[in-house]
Amino acid sequence: MSTVNFFLYTTTTQDAYQFIQKVNTLIISKQNQKGVKIKMIQRTKQFNNVKDFLESPLSSHTYLELNLSQNEISQQDLINLSFALSNCVDLISLNLNLDKNKMRQQEISVLCQTLFIKFTNLTTLSINLQLNQIGSQGAQDLANSLIQCSSSLQNLTLNLQLNYIGVQGVLSLGNAIEKCSKLINITLGLQENQIGEEGAKNLGCSLEKCSYLQNLVLKLYFNNIRDTGAKDLCFYIAKITNLSALKLNLYFNMITDEGMHSLISCLQQSINLSILSLDLIGNLIRETSEIKFKSKIMKMKRLVKKETLF
Repeated sequence: MSTVNFFLYTTTTQDAYQFIQKVNTLIISKQNQKGVKIKMIQRTKQFNNVKDFLESPLSSHTYLELNLSQNEISQQDLINLSFALSNCVDLISLNLNLDKNKMRQQEISVLCQTLFIKFTNLTTLSINLQLNQIGSQGAQDLANSLIQCSSSLQNLTLNLQLNYIGVQGVLSLGNAIEKCSKLINITLGLQENQIGEEGAKNLGCSLEKCSYLQNLVLKLYFNNIRDTGAKDLCFYIAKITNLSALKLNLYFNMITDEGMHSLISCLQQSINLSILSLDLIGNLIRETSEIKFKSKIMKMKRLVKKETLF
């Protein structure tokens, strides 16, 4: 295993000027994002149990964080939670953490019955359901809820690690995501869900339709993705016109030298990509091929920052 962090430096005065401009633009963008995050943190109302949230002035919340991890939430709690959230009509940002609650499809269906229906102003949504058991039907119920706020959503984070959603679950989520036409930032944690070749392709196909997408993080490790799936996924990602930053975690799948070659060839076609992070630890790539693949990435001259893990 090796780690490479490197920056690309230009040689001509004109190239150097363009490079500096690009870096400055990225720095200003990051600073602006930090400023927005600070304001959001200052205004965010946080709750660690359902009871306290239910007793709060629901209609006053605009930035809301519910940390209900490992709360042993009952079905009645979920009914109350869903109803209460439907009364937060002015929500701009919602961070909902329900990881490790032993939730199955029935529970997620209850939660999603009224979830997001009135969220016409919601721009930022983060849902953590990792280490539950919602299955493909639960993923479909969640996807149907997402569509309810598709017209306003710009930032989406979904963590569904180890939820047995499979190919059909990814297809449902992908169909919902492509209807969120204003998305700029997407983070998807779909690791350990056995989405395979077909799931990777379907996911890429949906992401391609997010024409405003600029920043994409995909966590897809332990998903039995082989060469064809990796190639198809990156083929569609490379067609996202405005994509500038990509973090792709594919470690411990079944990708060989051939798949890695196809993956890089596809990403070379991404016209605006300037930041790239690839994690391919634990695949079937030969050590003797690593230097060759790193050299190919070095030649992607549009990249300002690159990180590669084998």
